[in-house]
Amino acid sequence: MAVVLIPAYRPAHKEGPRDAAKPSESMQDLLDELFALGGFEAVVIVDDGGGEAYAAEFSQAESKGALVLRHAVNRGKGQALKTGLNFILERFPGQGIVAADCDGQHTPGDILRLCRLLDEGEAALVLGRRVLPKSSPWKSRAGNAVMRASFHLSTGVKVHDTQTGLRAFPAQMLPRLMTIPGDRYEYEMNMLLRLAQEGVLIKEVPIETVYINNNMGSHFNPVRDALRVFSRIFAFMASSLFCYAVDYGLYALLLSSGAHAWLAHGCARAVSSALNFALNRNYVFGDTRQPLPVQILKYGALVLFILGLGVGALAAGEAAHLNAYVLKPALDFLLHFVSFAGQRLLVFSVARKKEEIRG
Repeated sequence: MAVVLIPAYRPAHKEGPRDAAKPSESMQDLLDELFALGGFEAVVIVDDGGGEAYAAEFSQAESKGALVLRHAVNRGKGQALKTGLNFILERFPGQGIVAADCDGQHTPGDILRLCRLLDEGEAALVLGRRVLPKSSPWKSRAGNAVMRASFHLSTGVKVHDTQTGLRAFPAQMLPRLMTIPGDRYEYEMNMLLRLAQEGVLIKEVPIETVYINNNMGSHFNPVRDALRVFSRIFAFMASSLFCYAVDYGLYALLLSSGAHAWLAHGCARAVSSALNFALNRNYVFGDTRQPLPVQILKYGALVLFILGLGVGALAAGEAAHLNAYVLKPALDFLLHFVSFAGQRLLVFSVARKKEEIRG
């Protein structure tokens, strides 16, 4: 049976009895419902350094049956998740994990649904996908739209809800999660980026969308996370600019020596492409899992395709008496995007598209 992992930093406290007609508004509400329903191995809560003011909350959680791990000081959600992962790997070997937030945004029914998927042998990363209505907070709708597009552009994998905190991890995936960098909220995005890059199948399960106090407790920063997602694109641009300097320098040298524009372009591109391949394979996409000869063949095919486009366009421009020194930069700017998409999708990626579990 799966283990439920809840990282918690200063969880909300609610006085008085629970209103069954409303969603869980506190960690205690959530625990009461989870333990009443059953269907999991254990509940592990990580107190991420909330301090003495919140000690009673976690003591109460222990009295209900939860296993509580404590950080002496706040170390961030990412580190809280890793603390829980390490504990579960040692205490419950062979068990999968369902990670959930403590703020009432995930219903017990949805948490247990993901537990059942792991019990049934699900081997993919499963995300709880929220479907945001028009009445949901604008920050959530805008942020999710930005991140959805950014993540797809960067990885080629479609994930509808990259910000969801409800995630199910099969047992065989847990050691890998411990090696992913990040101590705070960036860890969850780093996790998705790494697993997508490694070709892990990502599935999404529709879940109930719950907001407490208009989602005031959300720590999602669309600008910060979008920059993190785009880090690969920025690295690709830096690699391309460096190689382009080599490419254009050699092109200008050959052109000034009397070579035809198309010949100078072909020779310069052959040299810069070899350099670009090495940089992108080792530093940008970091994909050294596929056999090198296979990647070289795929990269070579892509280069020849782009080279054919470039040579044909330059030959046509030369015939039309266009300025060859100006035409090449404009052409290469357009071909840069073709190259990124081709390398991400064909050369340095074995990522599979996500599947959605309906119902």
